[in-house]
Amino acid sequence: MSAGRVLEVYLDLLSQPCRAVHILLNCTRIPHRVRTVALRKGEQRTPEFTQLNPMQKVPVLVDDGFVLTESDAILKYLVTKYHAPQHWYPRQPERRARVDEYTAWHHSNTRPHAARVFILEVQVHTDTGPGPRPDRVPSGWGRPAAGCGPTGRHAGQTGVHVPAQTAFPLRRRRQPGRPAGTV
Repeated sequence: MSAGRVLEVYLDLLSQPCRAVHILLNCTRIPHRVRTVALRKGEQRTPEFTQLNPMQKVPVLVDDGFVLTESDAILKYLVTKYHAPQHWYPRQPERRARVDEYTAWHHSNTRPHAARVFILEVQVHTDTGPGPRPDRVPSGWGRPAAGCGPTGRHAGQTGVHVPAQTAFPLRRRRQPGRPAGTV
């Protein structure tokens, strides 16, 4: 990083990929400046932001003129360039491949469903009522893992934190034309 240049990240912390980048930056103490992009206000569609990322998505990293736009690539770039401890991203090819395998699977299989649950079970209640229903939010969610290090299940295999309690009930929508109480 050039003298006087600070790494900038464009984030909305409602976004899970943005939170992942934010957590990594804070836990590894990589100097950075956060530029908030309020997705609910449509700030990702401004001409200035569209110049940074034509896909109009967050997160975006700008490091001395180098722009990177996908969270997985941003995370790997940060741990490599700034020499983060190995528990964030191992240097051994086999262990690194297992982390890559997990993050690719997670991005395609877990994240879309978790995002839907967040929107239906937490965000909708926040937008339309007094806040998230405590009976729908698992205990421990919303708090960082102690020490920001690898903990929980699978920590010895990948270094990725997986909360011990990840299952919680989903509400099903009633199908049109079906009586109430049926799915």
